[in-house]
Amino acid sequence: MLNSHNPLPAVIGYVTPLSAKAGEILQFKISSAGNRDVAANVFRLDCCDPNPAGPGVKRERVEFGLERRYRAVEQRAHLGSCAIGPFPKRPEIQGLVISLVVQPRLSSASSQTIFSLQNSDGSKGLALVLVDGNLFLKALRKPQVTIDLKLDLRLNEWTKLNVTFYENGVSARRSVIHTRENSEVAVAAHDVLNVLREVDHTCFAATWIGHPEDCFNGSIEAPVVSDASGDVLASWTLANTIGREWVEDNVDRSRRLTLINMPMRAVRSSSWTGRDMDWKVAPQDYAAITFHSDDLSDCKWETTIAIEVPAEVPSGVYGLLVDNGVGTDIIPFYVLRNPELPRQRILFLAPTFTYMAYANHARGNFSGALEARVKEWNAFPHNPDNIGAFGCSTYNRHPDGSGVTLSSRLRPIMTMRPQYLTYFDANGSGMRHFSADSHLTDWLRVKGFSFDVLTDEDLDRDGADACPGMMWSSRGRIRSTTPVRHLMRSSPTGREAAS
Repeated sequence: MLNSHNPLPAVIGYVTPLSAKAGEILQFKISSAGNRDVAANVFRLDCCDPNPAGPGVKRERVEFGLERRYRAVEQRAHLGSCAIGPFPKRPEIQGLVISLVVQPRLSSASSQTIFSLQNSDGSKGLALVLVDGNLFLKALRKPQVTIDLKLDLRLNEWTKLNVTFYENGVSARRSVIHTRENSEVAVAAHDVLNVLREVDHTCFAATWIGHPEDCFNGSIEAPVVSDASGDVLASWTLANTIGREWVEDNVDRSRRLTLINMPMRAVRSSSWTGRDMDWKVAPQDYAAITFHSDDLSDCKWETTIAIEVPAEVPSGVYGLLVDNGVGTDIIPFYVLRNPELPRQRILFLAPTFTYMAYANHARGNFSGALEARVKEWNAFPHNPDNIGAFGCSTYNRHPDGSGVTLSSRLRPIMTMRPQYLTYFDANGSGMRHFSADSHLTDWLRVKGFSFDVLTDEDLDRDGADACPGMMWSSRGRIRSTTPVRHLMRSSPTGREAAS
């Protein structure tokens, strides 16, 4: 979570795609505090080690045809996952029933929305929220009114909820699935159906105000919307569907729930038997989605600077330096070989999947000696221990204690910056990954060995076509290369290379 005692960087950004070749476009998405314009320059990044006892930071400006200044705005990353979609159109109704199975994973004094029935911006409607384990009904219009439903949900228990909305009240039935404990309440509430007539969206696991708010930490299964007579208006099966960031409505397949910030799919559901450990074999056992208040898959920032890679720029590791007069940031990217230029005999495979796995890894080690060294060496000043606004790594945990399963490059990655120090090392620089790997490419330049660059993502996407001329074994490993002579890649520790 964001540490409120540490301000966000004055300027920071990310790029998509991470690599490009001549004629292709790189889009840099930048947040500049106070909407300050930015100056931008491209540098080839050679050595990124700020250790004064080492070879020193090395970078060389490269002409990319940039303008002098660019308009920039302050942009925010909104954490938290949810599922949002259109609410079914319905004739005049006497009542409305929302049914779903839910498993809370975190108790919090802050509101966690299980579902909201709302208009498109969340200014009207009703939300069922969980506060300290107790259920409340909250009106979204101002002034907000909250009604205590006098029902609790216990952590890590699967519970079926049926919430029925009448003209002047609401009733809720809770059934704990594995203990068969039941309870039901009814409370008065003025003009409920009139409020719901203004609803055109439903959102599960958050209230949608253009982004998720009051996010739920827990699992949801089998949501259904019915009218008072029992006719089903909408229902969604939350079992995983490969490659989709949406869930189809079983009643009207033209309606979809869009999944925001990639909540966890194929989660063990209330009917899990343990007989099958593969969700593809028994999708009914894994028919839930788990949502977290700190999920982040895509910041969806606007593009600030779009750059076409010049034909004459050689393949290599580069960075866009942006300066808004208050702070600077260097956003790394890779230039792939121009197919019209000769292929070099050495290929550096940048381990970008490793960088993604550790992206924004909060290690809990920044305060103290490491922080002092960062200041002394003028290293990259921003650390995930202090700034949690840009999501976590797969080596961190969600607020509910579960492990993070997804990492994305569509967000600022503080750990993938020149001069980033990972830990305090009394005998060395204390670097890993991107900064440490710069020693390898710097060594190649110092020794006069020309090389091309490829990333893990390029290789994964294009396979052997990513580098024509290579010969591959049946296991997908390189046996020999023609005319490329060596494949060089850092190890996961960033300290070794193999040819």
